[in-house]
Amino acid sequence: MKNIWYLSLPSDFKTETIQSFADLNKNDYLIKVWEVYWSFPNKKFSSSRFKENLPEMLKENDLIEYINECKHNWINFNYVMNQMSFNNFEFSKIWKSEIIKFVQFLYDIWIRHITIANPKVMYIISSKFKNIHITISIVNNISSLFWIKSFMTFCKWNISKVYLWEDMNRDIVWLKDVISKSDIPVALILNNNCVLNCPNRTHHYNFLWNPSENIENDRYYYSNYSNSTKIHDLAEVVRTPFIRPKDIYRFLDLWVKYFKIAWRETIQYWANLVKVAEIYMKWEYDDDLFDLFMNFSSIDTGNLFAIKSSNLDSFMNFIFSKKYPCSRNNCIWCNMCDKYWKYVSYNKEVTPEDLKNYLFEH
Repeated sequence: MKNIWYLSLPSDFKTETIQSFADLNKNDYLIKVWEVYWSFPNKKFSSSRFKENLPEMLKENDLIEYINECKHNWINFNYVMNQMSFNNFEFSKIWKSEIIKFVQFLYDIWIRHITIANPKVMYIISSKFKNIHITISIVNNISSLFWIKSFMTFCKWNISKVYLWEDMNRDIVWLKDVISKSDIPVALILNNNCVLNCPNRTHHYNFLWNPSENIENDRYYYSNYSNSTKIHDLAEVVRTPFIRPKDIYRFLDLWVKYFKIAWRETIQYWANLVKVAEIYMKWEYDDDLFDLFMNFSSIDTGNLFAIKSSNLDSFMNFIFSKKYPCSRNNCIWCNMCDKYWKYVSYNKEVTPEDLKNYLFEH
């Protein structure tokens, strides 16, 4: 029996998309669509995204029908509840009873997978629901085996996978070591386009899950920091720790078991998730990576740049052959990214005037 690896994608709540995923899974690919994910954007127990950026989930009866379609096609539904902070309400008895009631609702409609960041919430849910499978969220910034073992103390028997810090996609030596020693399967984000070693990562997540009604003009404050950094130095685009479809096999060889397509915000901008899934399942793609990373949507945020995948073949060969990690500490004497920035261009629809809107301002 051959080994199978697993792909997680945002849910668009269309049964025809689930059916298309199921059709892809019938092919002889080593990667299968295993899971779709989402959350209630207007609920107390939601995720690290602005609610306005996410369409509302279906009404209960329609949601049950959709989840039944997922079950029928052997695709899981993962509810994302990856707020890092609940303003310490997670330590109150009343709040605890509320979250148990909410998770019971999810359980009753056959949702068995939940992504969580907060350790106390992990403990509450895992203690009450033995059949809920917990995914440790990417927002926890897990970058060591010690961190993985630490989270295991909160829910020893329920953890199904753990997402590693995105920057570790470029630290191949570290990945080999962690995967060989971890008791929990690891997962990686495929289409990350954040700045490598971003100093504002935690602040950005905190900003997203603590929205105020009076931040309209500053909604893209941290996103513009990332964009501005890349505009001023196109080598930063090359440094971004994304994973190309052509490099999937390298991570399979490392025994990374799970992969995720991010950017669920693109659902509102006509994302083509079936096309994205098929490309990563086939490991074939030589065109613009940022079209792929933005799920072939029309979203503008995060879609300023363009770089052909085929232009990075020798660069990725170098990444997987070197014996030291990609980090700011090593950039000063490595300089490999600086040799490839010439292949980066701006999205053909982006004008110089548009770029001014993405420059970071305090």
